[in-house]
Amino acid sequence: MGEIINFRGLQGESLEENLSELMKRAKKMQEEKGMSDDKEFVVKATFEKMERMISRDISDTILRKAHVNSEYFLCGDYIAKMIARTAKEPPESLYVIDYLAKVEDERDYWNWQKAADLAFLICTLFRKRADHRMMRYEDYVKMGKGLYITFYNKYYKRNKDQDGVGIGYLMSRNYRTMAEITRDTLVTS
Repeated sequence: MGEIINFRGLQGESLEENLSELMKRAKKMQEEKGMSDDKEFVVKATFEKMERMISRDISDTILRKAHVNSEYFLCGDYIAKMIARTAKEPPESLYVIDYLAKVEDERDYWNWQKAADLAFLICTLFRKRADHRMMRYEDYVKMGKGLYITFYNKYYKRNKDQDGVGIGYLMSRNYRTMAEITRDTLVTS
């Protein structure tokens, strides 16, 4: 059965860009060369180009699979930034718990974000790591969703200057779908 798509945003809250603008941008990006088209991209691409290529490929997958939803496009942009940032500066640790141990006070939201991002990367790019020792894939899905909503609660609710819905909320809400889209886009096996 098909998925119901909400074109009106979230409970009256406006997203930064409307769906038609996001779809136009995604179509325009399809004309650009993607990662799969350029086998030497790892050697010659800058991190900015890598981010654009990943964003383009994720947008292409969203359009191809008919997952037309403004939240997915916004999450796709965030995921592209996250992967490029991770490639540029690899994580200090491959254990989510290590980032949670660094949380020192209520205002510390960056370690929550780093922990959530790592859980997402494990669910997508490093899938075999998800079944490491006592952890399972479903544990990382539940943990990642919870970490993103905690990041949202600690950062976006405190910073009233932010418009619309924070990316932590969107990533938590669309975690499983975005993990599947990202895997379909970037992992070939």
